[in-house]
Amino acid sequence: MSRTIIVAESARENRDASDLEPLGYYRVNSHYSEAGSGPTLWPAHRGYTEAAAVFADGHVDSDRSAAGEAGAKILMNTRGGKLAGPWVDSGNTANDAYNVWTRHDGYYRY
Repeated sequence: MSRTIIVAESARENRDASDLEPLGYYRVNSHYSEAGSGPTLWPAHRGYTEAAAVFADGHVDSDRSAAGEAGAKILMNTRGGKLAGPWVDSGNTANDAYNVWTRHDGYYRY
């Protein structure tokens, strides 16, 4: 089963941090981005506590956390989470094993 996310529910970059229904966006950063600093994964189901994603092999999975902005941050930053994307780049690879996103720098973990 693939661990690389291709598509996920998202929230736009210029969202209001207190808005539980921000507009989606055509891309998502591979790490949590605060309101105003980038588009991010967004929990859009079950009272805004659950987010879903499609993986490279076609399966869909979801994970739950707190509601809204706090939930987005927890879902993206929790090591070992189903939808986690703790920041990694070519110089910071300590979290590589925990990142399930196809990243802009061309590194593909799984």
